[in-house]
Amino acid sequence: MKEKLRKLTKNKMAVGIFCVVTGLVVAFTSMNIKTGSNEVKNVVVTTKKIEVGDKITDDMLGYKKLSGDISGLITNKEEVLGKYAKTSMVSNDYITNDKLSIEAIYGSAYLENLGEDERAISVTITSSAKGLSGKLESGDIVSVILSRTDENRNKDTYIPEELKYVEIISVSDSKGLDTGSENENAEKLGSTVTLLTMEEQSLLLANAENLDEIHFQLVYRGNDERKQKLLNEQKKIIKGEPLEENANNNTSSDLSLKEKPTEPEENAIYINNNLLEFSGISYPSLKVDNNIFVPAKILFEKLGYQVYYDQAEKTIQLTNRDIVIKFSTIEDEYSFNKDEEPQKLGIAPYNYNGINYVPIKFLEKANLIYKVEDNSVLYIFTDKEKLEQSKEKNTKNKKGTVNNNSKSNKSK
Repeated sequence: MKEKLRKLTKNKMAVGIFCVVTGLVVAFTSMNIKTGSNEVKNVVVTTKKIEVGDKITDDMLGYKKLSGDISGLITNKEEVLGKYAKTSMVSNDYITNDKLSIEAIYGSAYLENLGEDERAISVTITSSAKGLSGKLESGDIVSVILSRTDENRNKDTYIPEELKYVEIISVSDSKGLDTGSENENAEKLGSTVTLLTMEEQSLLLANAENLDEIHFQLVYRGNDERKQKLLNEQKKIIKGEPLEENANNNTSSDLSLKEKPTEPEENAIYINNNLLEFSGISYPSLKVDNNIFVPAKILFEKLGYQVYYDQAEKTIQLTNRDIVIKFSTIEDEYSFNKDEEPQKLGIAPYNYNGINYVPIKFLEKANLIYKVEDNSVLYIFTDKEKLEQSKEKNTKNKKGTVNNNSKSNKSK
């Protein structure tokens, strides 16, 4: 019995020694692993907010020192540059491969990650020619050309200021499949185009579906600084912010102002001493039966108004913040306040070549200052200060008829 106890005791001692040795080995190994994990390494992080679809450039990236487990994180900028963001990232965000895409991100991935001010809306392509003969692609920057024909078969074709530079998210066929996708069932020609917009643009496009024609004009293709510059310019137009000079390298085909020439054209219109023109062609005033008329839409868009045409009621509404002006295109009916009953100016608007003109009295009611000089040149000023500045610059001292509206200009 004693012999058995002695053997059992020896066995327990052996087991104990084995456990102690094993514990020391595990502890030593763990210490080595922990020591290795504390090594500091640089990982790639963002330096600014990045939106879905943005092409990653060097100024968006930086390095951050990190110790511990960095598996899954990227340690070299070169692995990120030139790729596209699949998800939105905030500043100082860690970058992983699952947040990146080699190809530009559009379509459903874009729709799932719209920014706070971003909207998406689809517009019908009614014919191949109106959709650039099937050559529109995701990421293209386009201008939306609207066209309508009135009851007298006069055609009005124009590019709204809000739709000068719009980005295409996707082009879809009649089945809703994206053209150019890997789906073998997708058709080659698109039936609808989905655009990335702001709310103001979506409202215009929704209303445009009722017009006779919508064309898409390609402005730019590519993912670089120029594309972003065009999109930033469009945002400034919608928000009423000043634009940089030559921001689009003279690629704009829409409404613009040019400096007043030495000799003004007959019947020319100037806003604060700048010539009003559209697509490189100046739009003068009209004189009909000794009444002067001005092009309503072109002029008021340049003054910062949004223009809406109601085809059913035959009315045009001009809005700028809290100002709402509305008039009939066929009757002597005008209202210059949202809650105001229509009033008469003694003459109805005039339609010429599909463009709606309003009588010059309309300007006074809209709180604008104007003067008509020799050669029937019309000068329009947004306030009295602009008028005084014009007088100081006018070294020719021409005679003219001036309408000094005492009211302040509400549109500014």
